[in-house]
Amino acid sequence: MRQRIASIVPSGRDVLETAAGIGSNLPFYPAGTRLVMCDLSDGMLKLLRDRVEELGTHEGGSPLARCSVEHADSQDLPYPRHSFDFVVDTFGLCSVSEPQNALREMFRVLRPEGRLVLIEHCSSSWGIVRAHQSLTASHRLRDWGCFQTRSISDFVEAAQFEVEEMERFGFGSTLYIVARRPPHIADHFPEESKYAREGWKQWLLSRFVGGK
Repeated sequence: MRQRIASIVPSGRDVLETAAGIGSNLPFYPAGTRLVMCDLSDGMLKLLRDRVEELGTHEGGSPLARCSVEHADSQDLPYPRHSFDFVVDTFGLCSVSEPQNALREMFRVLRPEGRLVLIEHCSSSWGIVRAHQSLTASHRLRDWGCFQTRSISDFVEAAQFEVEEMERFGFGSTLYIVARRPPHIADHFPEESKYAREGWKQWLLSRFVGGK
């Protein structure tokens, strides 16, 4: 499934990978990609930096145009809006505490017409498998930190993405999604609108009350 990244992401694009882990997707990005890989775990980041460095020692060096490794939480990304052409997350949304927040952040940092690429554990489309997931959910969460009964596709659509491609694997329990950030949906978030209103008030005060 990870090989599909190469067929989705064109060369020379700005890509953010969240919850990058140990960098299992690194070999599948096309040459010329400008890549930012982030994770919240310091242990994972150390392994990831080693892997990126190892990639750069191959004959001819790294095929990537740029690759930076950064400490960041997918639920509170430190990047400005409209920063990336693609956001990639593999098996991260099934592990974060608030997947809705992570998806809102991914939407925010994507440019209009940008693409979200996901490979995630999810609630199975097979009834018998779904029943087994429910029975083993607490053990899966305890041992692997994975919420295996989430409806990832519903979260994606609720975040205002337009799903272009969706396929299930592993008895319906693993989901591959490519979704588009629609250009006609305003990049507007409550917390930002609050700051915008405060900024507008300050401008009015300085302009008319302050006499400047």
